[in-house]
Amino acid sequence: MGMTTPTGYAVYLLGQLAINCIVFIALCDICKRYFRLDELLSFCGGAFLLGALGYLAFWIAYANYAVFGVVRVVLLAGVVIYFASVAYRHTLRVYGWLAGRACAGRVIFLSHRDVFWALGWRAAQSARGGRGAFQPCFA
Repeated sequence: MGMTTPTGYAVYLLGQLAINCIVFIALCDICKRYFRLDELLSFCGGAFLLGALGYLAFWIAYANYAVFGVVRVVLLAGVVIYFASVAYRHTLRVYGWLAGRACAGRVIFLSHRDVFWALGWRAAQSARGGRGAFQPCFA
């Protein structure tokens, strides 16, 4: 099962969504614990850290893509391990207010084409190259 099937693509899409939520919750926990912020400021701090890490990742990839590949894996593993420690400490329930916002915010950014493709639909192209009605692409 790869990304060529609707099920494989849906699993990939949900996996990316889960990783995004894990990273965001871990960054909010870092802001809350180390900077001693309240819920709103830790949410804003987590969003700021996510943006700063994205900006830093861009410049590292621009400078040397091979180094970026290593840094990306190391940082992602570190964040997932930190999230596992948060879950192990049983402090995830403290972030119940964040789970809805983080996951709902990620779902909003899914494009309609990706969702329709994952469900097995594609946009039919007209002869002039315009978009037509949605039709099933897997039969």
